[in-house]
Amino acid sequence: MDLEDNAMGLSQEQTDKILQFQDLTGIDDMSICRDVLQRHQWDLEVAIQEQLNIREGRPSVFATEARAPPVVHDHIAQHVFTDEPPEGPGGMRGLLSYVVNLVVSVCYNTFSSVFNLLLSFLRNDDRRLVTDPLGDVMNFINSYSAKYNPHPVFYQGTYAQALNDAKNELRFLIVYLHSESATETQNFCRVEREVNQRLRLSQDEAYAESLAADQEKERRRAAERCLQQQRDDAVQQLKQQEERRKQDVVEARAQTAARLPPEPAPGAGTLALLIRLPCGERLTRSHPQSPEEFEITTNFPKRVLARGAGSILDVGLQDRDVLFVNDVNA
Repeated sequence: MDLEDNAMGLSQEQTDKILQFQDLTGIDDMSICRDVLQRHQWDLEVAIQEQLNIREGRPSVFATEARAPPVVHDHIAQHVFTDEPPEGPGGMRGLLSYVVNLVVSVCYNTFSSVFNLLLSFLRNDDRRLVTDPLGDVMNFINSYSAKYNPHPVFYQGTYAQALNDAKNELRFLIVYLHSESATETQNFCRVEREVNQRLRLSQDEAYAESLAADQEKERRRAAERCLQQQRDDAVQQLKQQEERRKQDVVEARAQTAARLPPEPAPGAGTLALLIRLPCGERLTRSHPQSPEEFEITTNFPKRVLARGAGSILDVGLQDRDVLFVNDVNA
C-alpha cells in the first residue's frame, strides 16, 4: 500500500481518507475513490453523502450542473505537457536501467497479485457494494435485537437520512460501527446490555416505589374522606332526629288541642284556669266545673292514676302522656 500511495503521490492523511471512503461506500477501485475525494476537496463527509444520495436515487446536493467546477489545488492533478518526444534509453547504461526497472515492475505486480489472491482465500472480506442501504439497516437491527436485547433504539433509516435529520433538528449523531469479526464485539454488547438492564431495573424499582407511595397517599385520603363522611352522616342524623322530635311535639299539641271540648262561655258552672308556661307565656281558658266524682286516666295504655301521690313519677306519668278527666257517674 505504501508503494501504491507513493506512486499516486498521496499523503498519509489522504490515504486514510481514501481507505475510510472505500470502507463506507464499498468501492474497490482506489482511483475512483481518489477522484471523488479530489472533486470534493478531500471532504470525506461530503463525498460519502453524495455517493449515498446517488445510490438512493436522490439528486446530489453537493455538485450540480449550474455550479462551477471547483478549483483543485492538488499537485497530483497538475501535470505539465510538452510536445517534445520522450527520450529513449541512451547507451548500454540506459538500456540496462530500463531492463532492470521492467523486471522489477513485472515481479512486483506478479507478487502483489498472487499475495492478494492468497489473502482473499484466507480472509473473508465482508465489504460489498451496497444496493439496498435501508434493507441492510433493518436486517442489522433485527439480527442485533435477536442477539442483544434489550439495546438502545437504533435509527431506522440510512446514514444519509440520519445525517439529514440530525442537521435539520440540530442534534448529535452517534454512529455505531458493528463487526462480528472484532474481538471485543461480544464483550462490548454484553456489557452494554447489562448496563441497560441495570438501568431499566433501577428505573422500574424507582417507579414501583413512587407508585406505592402514591397508592398509600390515596389510601390515606380515601380513609380520611370515609371518616369525614361518617361524621357528616352522624351530624345529619342527629339533626333529622331533632327535627322529627320537634315535629312530633307540634303534632301532639295539635292532636291534644283537637280533642279538647269547645270552651264554654264564662259564667256560672265554669272555671277559668290560668296556666303559666315555662317561657313566661300565659294561657287562660274556661272549663266546665268538674263532676262530683271523677277519675284521671291515661289514653294508652289506659290506666287510672292514683290520687294523693307525692310526685308525678309516683303517679306513673311518663313523657308526653295525655290525661283525661272522666265523670264516674256519667
